[in-house]
Amino acid sequence: MLETKVLDMNIKGKDGFVQTKTIQRHNPDCDMFFIILSTGYTIFCQENHPLIIENDMIVEAKDVTVDNKIWCDNSISFNDRNIIPSESPSVVAGLLIDILQDKTNNCHSDVIIYDEIHSLRLNSNFINYDRMWLYNFVDTLKLNYITAVSIESYVLVQQLRMICDKVGVFMTSFVGLDTPEEGVRFSVEFHNIDFSVKMIGYYHISDIVTVKNWKHFVYDIKTESSEFMLGGVQTHNSFHTGGVIVLLKTDIIKEIMSNIDSLLESKIRKYIRQEENTLVVNDDLILLRIDKHLYEESSKKLVKLEGDNYNLPIGYLELVVGGMTIPVNIENPTIVHLPSTEEYEEDSQYISISYSENEKMFTVEPIREDYGKLAGEYSAIISGKSPYTDAESFYRKLWFKLSGASDFDSVHLEIVISNVMRWRQDLQVPARLKVPYDPVLVSEKQLPGTISWPLGLAFENFGQAISQGLVSDRGPESPVEKIFFGESISGLKEKK
Repeated sequence: MLETKVLDMNIKGKDGFVQTKTIQRHNPDCDMFFIILSTGYTIFCQENHPLIIENDMIVEAKDVTVDNKIWCDNSISFNDRNIIPSESPSVVAGLLIDILQDKTNNCHSDVIIYDEIHSLRLNSNFINYDRMWLYNFVDTLKLNYITAVSIESYVLVQQLRMICDKVGVFMTSFVGLDTPEEGVRFSVEFHNIDFSVKMIGYYHISDIVTVKNWKHFVYDIKTESSEFMLGGVQTHNSFHTGGVIVLLKTDIIKEIMSNIDSLLESKIRKYIRQEENTLVVNDDLILLRIDKHLYEESSKKLVKLEGDNYNLPIGYLELVVGGMTIPVNIENPTIVHLPSTEEYEEDSQYISISYSENEKMFTVEPIREDYGKLAGEYSAIISGKSPYTDAESFYRKLWFKLSGASDFDSVHLEIVISNVMRWRQDLQVPARLKVPYDPVLVSEKQLPGTISWPLGLAFENFGQAISQGLVSDRGPESPVEKIFFGESISGLKEKK
């Protein structure tokens, strides 16, 4: 099972912060490698995971040797933030020890996150905690473990190493157990050596250990730069292109904010909130409008009323609240809920529904789809079979569908859009070349014959090509037409 979730955040890369696109998880499909660097930092990945070594060469983990160097940067540990948690360091360390020693399954802590033992970890803000607080936390762990700490969670291993760098304690880690019966355990040792060194640069690999019994998920992140820093070590994207895409949750308020000024976000959040995949009214009266013409003209499907819900193929709506009319453009299937008071009206164009405090407005359905289905949805969008409001929403629709599952970038999308959007008064001309901008979408299948009837013949759309040729001038001659008619594309006549 391969699961993919859209991930929109900034994380540290080699040369600064980078934008993430997706995160995937799947079961391991080959051996894992535990790679130890001369800095003491480690990498734990599948043997086929791509790694970036010196001179920006990309090799799979199984092909690296102790002669190779990998980029390390532990500077994030040396920040001067001094957040002090409400819990004492000795109490947090004691609770962590009890969990690691199977003495408790209860975790009432804001610092420790514990759902399963293999994903045991500290709060993501841990590296910003006060240095003395972290020092006392590590000191309590040292006092309770004469030898090595046995840990099943690799994330916790990485976090402890970053903390030790911040507080000046030398720590090493290695694979302590790898059996079919008990799985994998990592061993962590704290040494009585003062060690607080900022390490930025390429460092040698000192050891490589093959791990055969990892029983848990493997996680992969895709970023715009194709690399990121993980636990102080640079790693490359490892993005899988098979299996099932699972979009677990849509940030509905973020989608709403994409259409209005970001300064209004705090005001918007006073009126609405998100619970799981559903948008709920906080207070005041909110009016939701569905433009039926939008769906009927584009998808040829009526908005369907089923029970107490309107089912929409995508969530193109309007919210009227606080004196504002806000467009909502959500590309997932959307269920609009009717309120218990049944306060709604319907005319020839709009369905208008009124909601009051704590009432559910609409739910965005999670999507499970394969890449064959994604290709079909792309074809439906580019053929004008999926609703859109204007060129900007058309762009966002394509970007939403493709950005998380491919290497599409905005330049390629703009090229596609600028070609299918034609000038309404003369479809042979791209709308971008005319003022005022008055676009109409022409399907990519109809586009060659629309531009030029010989081009339509070249793409085997004979009926449309002949019809177009009878009522319009021939468009600019293209190299494809020259090849079709057996002409030289170089412009030079052949010698006889």
